[in-house]
Amino acid sequence: MSLGEWAAHGRRLGVMGRGVGWWLGDWLRFGNAAYGERYGPAARMTGYDKQSLMNMVYVASRVEPSRRREKLSWSHHAEIAAFDAPDQEEWLDRAERDQLSVRCLREAIRTQRRGSEAEPDAAGHVQESPAAVPHPPDSVCPSCGRPLG
Repeated sequence: MSLGEWAAHGRRLGVMGRGVGWWLGDWLRFGNAAYGERYGPAARMTGYDKQSLMNMVYVASRVEPSRRREKLSWSHHAEIAAFDAPDQEEWLDRAERDQLSVRCLREAIRTQRRGSEAEPDAAGHVQESPAAVPHPPDSVCPSCGRPLG
């Protein structure tokens, strides 16, 4: 095969790989809703362990298809799945704009949490926004060196 064909196959495989978490998560969400919890049979069918499948369902249920970013990995989305929709949008925008690796995104979230002065609500939860606390201008991810601010 030519170099061009080889590269085209690689691009297709990359797209497929980035979609697997979504495909399995959405497939299992449907199966669980239609037929009851199906993690055991799904694990046997797919070869994935139950915990991995539960994680895929959690992320797929928390990040609506309209917010999913093709240029970001499923793991990027897993990092922000616990946030509310507006904060998910902000973090995904930032990860895409700044081309943050998953590790850098995780570090940026941790850095912001450490610097946040948000007060907990009555239930003890703190709703944090990526824009709530700016990073110092020289703040960088220790993993990849990208600016966090």
